[in-house]
Amino acid sequence: MFGTANSFASFLSNRSVWLIGALLCLRVIFLLHGDGLINGDGALYVKAAQEILLTGHLPSARFQSLGFAVVLTPIIALTGENAIRFNYDPTMPYLGDRIANAVHAAQVAMDLVIVLILIREAAKLLAGPTQKPIVVTGALAFLALQPFTAAMTTHVYPDAMCMFFFFVGGYLASQSLSGSRGAWGLAVGSAMLGVAGLIRFEMLPVCGALLLIIYLVLVRQRGARACLGAVALSVALFLTAPTAMTIFQYQSTGEIGYVRTQIAQNSDTLRKGYNTWLRTWIILVQGEAVVFSDALHDDPSWVGFDMNAYPRRAFKSDEQRGEIAGLLDSWRQNGYTKEIDTGFIQIAGANQREYPITSFVLVPIGRSLHYWINLEGARAIQVTLRIEPPWSRVATALVFPFRLLFVGLAAVGFFVVGIERRSRLLRWGDELDLARICSLMVILRTGELAVLGLFMVTGLMETRYVIVALPAMLVLATVGLRRIAGADEPLASNVASNIVQTIP
Repeated sequence: MFGTANSFASFLSNRSVWLIGALLCLRVIFLLHGDGLINGDGALYVKAAQEILLTGHLPSARFQSLGFAVVLTPIIALTGENAIRFNYDPTMPYLGDRIANAVHAAQVAMDLVIVLILIREAAKLLAGPTQKPIVVTGALAFLALQPFTAAMTTHVYPDAMCMFFFFVGGYLASQSLSGSRGAWGLAVGSAMLGVAGLIRFEMLPVCGALLLIIYLVLVRQRGARACLGAVALSVALFLTAPTAMTIFQYQSTGEIGYVRTQIAQNSDTLRKGYNTWLRTWIILVQGEAVVFSDALHDDPSWVGFDMNAYPRRAFKSDEQRGEIAGLLDSWRQNGYTKEIDTGFIQIAGANQREYPITSFVLVPIGRSLHYWINLEGARAIQVTLRIEPPWSRVATALVFPFRLLFVGLAAVGFFVVGIERRSRLLRWGDELDLARICSLMVILRTGELAVLGLFMVTGLMETRYVIVALPAMLVLATVGLRRIAGADEPLASNVASNIVQTIP
């Protein structure tokens, strides 16, 4: 693990390495100090996992994929019979109960693995004779302390685990491109990407596209015949988890496929026209989308019935504003009828025909940017410390500048990978291979959410949906820092090389 005795002695004598190690310990202690939380859809996942453990069968398919419930079963199985039989109420929050804390501990362990990989790769990228030790130490300290990858560790939601399997799976699969871990890295990484697609079913095309690009690079590097066996094994392992899930669903309920969209949980089924109109103008995912597309809106006091609640860009003209006011007033008095749905569809269609650039380009781009530049990030701090407004807003305000910082650096990293090193886009094999994989992770996930936002309300829901690609963005931010700091060649510096030698 540590290489030679000399390198181990060098490791022990390096104060910066001890600092990073101490910060990592503090990170784990702080995160574990808080309690796990089960609320909302989290209770539905837990109840499904309990049913699997008690009956051996999967519940009927629903709008949310139950793949996450399957992944939860081994963790919940260790919590004891009483916890497995407890009847969770989806309308109630459960803070610090046995299952919540067990899942929380597992997710903190996953977060630590992600952060260790980030530190290892950042140390390699930032090594160089032009790099000052304080820059390297500061960057690694930031990675050790940043709360962003830990944002959902306290929640029994699929995002934290999906992030782990997506990032670590992509990381291992990318190692096959440099030959350092060869076929086994591709195999294990493919299996993990399959599990990521199981946890969040819409991630399947993202993970599949990522693997396909890796296959193309491998074939270009080594030839089709030399890669055939490794690629075939990779495909089989990637499909194992979703295929097993499909078989399990059919065996349990007779259903083929484990997601159902045409049910009441999907608001597009109930209010297709209204949601289609929303998608032509909503940009602020965490704010506007939650306010205007959440819940069933049977309450006459719902804020969406107030025309003054909508931003100016929601209406293309005064005439359209009047039409929408009439539809909303009728909705409030008579409920959401077929005629109202048709009215919203006609308005949305007119927006798309008359303002195609706004509807299909500018608005999706704005939403994509908001997924990354938003106030999300202090959630783990807020839940762990159990702070409420106004202190929760203070925590958010303190964390937000650091989010802007790493997103800005990541933009520089994109420039380095895609513009400065564009001649390497089809000829991999240098120190930026992982950064290229990470750029694909960010582009594929963000692009998928942009496309979903054009056709489904799913693309308008919560900024936490992009967290799966957040570690990849941090790798790109490291590349951006390296570019700004002027370390063009990855030669060994004292701080960075010692850390790299100590992490397997």
